[in-house]
Amino acid sequence: MTQGSIPAGARIGHVHLRVSDLDRAIRFYRDLMGFDLLIRLGDEAAFLSAGGYHHHIGLNTWESAGSPASPRHDRPLPLRHKLPGAPRPGRRPEAPA
Repeated sequence: MTQGSIPAGARIGHVHLRVSDLDRAIRFYRDLMGFDLLIRLGDEAAFLSAGGYHHHIGLNTWESAGSPASPRHDRPLPLRHKLPGAPRPGRRPEAPA
């Protein structure tokens, strides 16, 4: 482990992300990544999960609705790096043990 790195055995229970377009973010995590949409709170927030877990991903627009994309992310990032435990596109992710 190098200074500032996360230990190899670390697990993340869930993350919360600020997004500018809730519908677009839901389509990405639900339709491409395979998470289930559990709860949607209008145009403000949504919670997605795998395997019945309360939520793995929380999305909200509370401080970011309509924000422009970051200039360095004008194009989608290529999905060529496999993250440990990340679902492959088109496959359903598994809930943590």
